Amino acid sequence: MAPLRSSSELVATVVPCTSANLNVAKPTVAPPLYSVWMFDPAQNTLQPIMSPVEGTMITDVAVAQPRPLQNIILDKVPGVNLDQDLVTAGVGVIDIRSVYDIDGVDTANPNIAALANPVDTPASSRPARFVRLEKAVSIPDKTVVDLAGAAFGASNYMMQILGYAPIEPDGSVHIEVPANVAFRMEILDANARRIAPVQGVWLQLIPGEVVTCNGCHKPATTQHPISHGREGLFNPAWPGAAVGGTAFPGETLFRLSMDLATGTAGVLLGLASALSPDGARLPCHRPAQRPGVRAAGVSGHPDVPGSSGQGLQEVSVITRR
Repeated sequence: MAPLRSSSELVATVVPCTSANLNVAKPTVAPPLYSVWMFDPAQNTLQPIMSPVEGTMITDVAVAQPRPLQNIILDKVPGVNLDQDLVTAGVGVIDIRSVYDIDGVDTANPNIAALANPVDTPASSRPARFVRLEKAVSIPDKTVVDLAGAAFGASNYMMQILGYAPIEPDGSVHIEVPANVAFRMEILDANARRIAPVQGVWLQLIPGEVVTCNGCHKPATTQHPISHGREGLFNPAWPGAAVGGTAFPGETLFRLSMDLATGTAGVLLGLASALSPDGARLPCHRPAQRPGVRAAGVSGHPDVPGSSGQGLQEVSVITRR
């Protein structure tokens, strides 16, 4: 019922439309009154939050309540806590410690350490060899191209391959990916066949962002909530390779002093070939042509008989024994 305006008093007032008020002489219908009420679903009751004011209409209500201040994650700054070169290139970095680490469990056969050692496990015996990055094919606006509904199949999207990257023997991956592009990853064998379930989530990086994770994760269950493999959510199953000081397990570091002017390099390469089963294919390139081969000097070397010192370069070559 609408409220009533009582005229039996000296000053007209708005009163509720009850049976008693209806019996007052000459009541008139008053304009609607608006207020705010809170519904309690547990008690099935309404509680007034504010008293109505005649001539005032309440049109929008914003509900708020006190709560603790959440952690504030500030935007990173290029050149400060974002790599400026990555920002300039418009890429981010995905860093996976080992794809064989599933929620902190070493799932490699027999273990990650054995796969990481080329003496114990040759490349042909490693299950995970490549990672493939895919994105959804963009669907243009109908004003650009009016595609038929069947063009993209029952899933309403098609996948576009962004690229491939090798997986290291220990299962680690460190790759640059296009920034601001939603993508997913697939773990492949030597024949580019997927050996793990399809990743059910999309990843996306901002320019300069580096996302680090221990490994992969299982599909979520009630007993095993999803973790996404993020670093810090569980203890890693693999500590990672050494960052310096020693060669990787199963590998020998040959330091060759090469006199590019006299051809001494050929003699030293022959010695290294004799020590390596794959010596015939021993890689050796000028440092400017092959990443990872570093120049250490350009002067004569006392350990190289007959070295003229012209064009001498000391390089490090990794061979597997």
